Amino acid sequence: MRTLGTWFHLRDGRRSFKPDPLIDKQQMFCHQDVQAEVQFAIDKAFATGETIKLLLWGDWGVGKTHTLRHLEYWLGDHPSEYPSRVVYVEIGDVAKNSRFGVVHKDLLDGIGLQSTIDMCFKYMRQGNDLVSDLEGIGIPVGIRQAFHKFFVAVPGQAPPDIAVAAWNFLRGADVGKTGVQLGLGGQITDSKEYYYVLAALGHLVGKVESRQLVFLVDEASKLEAVSDVLEVERHWVNVNKMIFDQENRFFGFVYTVSGKADELPRALFEPQIENRLGKRVYELKTLGPDDVKRFLMNLRDSFVDRSLLDADAGKDTRGSKGYSWESFPFTARALDRFVEYFQRTQENSKPRDIVQRLDDAAFYAMKADNRLVDEGTLDALGI
Repeated sequence: MRTLGTWFHLRDGRRSFKPDPLIDKQQMFCHQDVQAEVQFAIDKAFATGETIKLLLWGDWGVGKTHTLRHLEYWLGDHPSEYPSRVVYVEIGDVAKNSRFGVVHKDLLDGIGLQSTIDMCFKYMRQGNDLVSDLEGIGIPVGIRQAFHKFFVAVPGQAPPDIAVAAWNFLRGADVGKTGVQLGLGGQITDSKEYYYVLAALGHLVGKVESRQLVFLVDEASKLEAVSDVLEVERHWVNVNKMIFDQENRFFGFVYTVSGKADELPRALFEPQIENRLGKRVYELKTLGPDDVKRFLMNLRDSFVDRSLLDADAGKDTRGSKGYSWESFPFTARALDRFVEYFQRTQENSKPRDIVQRLDDAAFYAMKADNRLVDEGTLDALGI
């Protein structure tokens, strides 16, 4: 069976030109300017003893998820300069009455109960008193008591029910009578309580692992749903104010938000939050003509196996009229026309749309037995 991958000599079993944010996170195909600004902000945060606090926004399909995944990769690739423990989550379903708990439980699951138990015991072996130290940084008593329950566990073994109940309490679950019997109090629902759980975990990671705990949270545009209920919206605003405040020295936090400037959720784009973030809000814009061509060539350089292309020995692609590596998989005139199309439709000049059009053009060419995307292919596509 023909695939775009075999027809256009794509490497590593690829079936199309579409990048995968997770698999391809080590590469940035566009928005290098934003990535450079983000890296500068991170460099400054570590140099000044602050935590990473950023917000990335832009229209749907402009490349925010890939940028966030690349940030995850980049931090992991620089462990000595920016020692970080990164937790990546995508916000799930959000209803108009959803509170921070819809993302909070995923943040904690990204750390894990067993890992938290291990850190508690390592903290103790360092000669520290966890409960007392948590009190010293302002963590409320119920949350302190939940962390204290982890000392009934044995690192490396299945945690007992007491530890599991304490963990579920910290995740924001309703542990009912069991929680009351353990002295944990009622279910976590207050904005401050969510923040303090994350602060306690950030404190643990910092002291035990000498790393900054950093949460990367994708698809915060879903928070637009909570704007219908003022009380719930204020809850989110209060949590985010605490997360982005300069007093948060315990964990980093990065949101991505999709939408146009007049559609962004007030739970994030509220004056008190914007004041705390300052210049650390970065817009990913649609691509200009030069950027479109650079994006296409970056995809080509990353995905096309040139050794296979060169092995054609002139009988297939390289024997096609108009072949040039500089414009592959297009002819030169078709490449210019493809780029010019997105100059005329600037609102569609987003990586997702460009790649979709590229795959469409490549498929049409393949079905016509053409080894290159030429102007006839673009005519068929209405480009």
